[in-house]
Amino acid sequence: MPEEAKHIHPFILERSSEEEALEASAELQKGNATLEAELVAGDLGWVPEGIYSPDFDEVAFGLGVGNVSEPILIDESYYIVKVSETAESRPVEDTNREILADVEFEKWLQEEAEASIIEEYLDQDKITWAVNHI
Repeated sequence: MPEEAKHIHPFILERSSEEEALEASAELQKGNATLEAELVAGDLGWVPEGIYSPDFDEVAFGLGVGNVSEPILIDESYYIVKVSETAESRPVEDTNREILADVEFEKWLQEEAEASIIEEYLDQDKITWAVNHI
């Protein structure tokens, strides 16, 4: 895993429905102070690319500093992201390195599973014969 990676410093706001999320996103873009305070409470700190979902990465890492995203559906909630800072290269914290390693392992495992060919050489008669001779 890399010791340094591209990072963003995002703040997130969670909503349970798309309608609520769209409304909150529009209000944040207008500068709603109450929602800004709620957004600040969702400070994720410095986040390297790849530890959250691909949907999150695509939107959040594509935002410019100070911009507010449209709602992102992750699992069953909608998230609005605002990026306060970006860094092209920043040290990856150990906990995030472990997460990135797990993500890469899962990708590799999925690729290997898709590329694998499973051939069955035993039919039921051969299985029965083998079981009877153990």
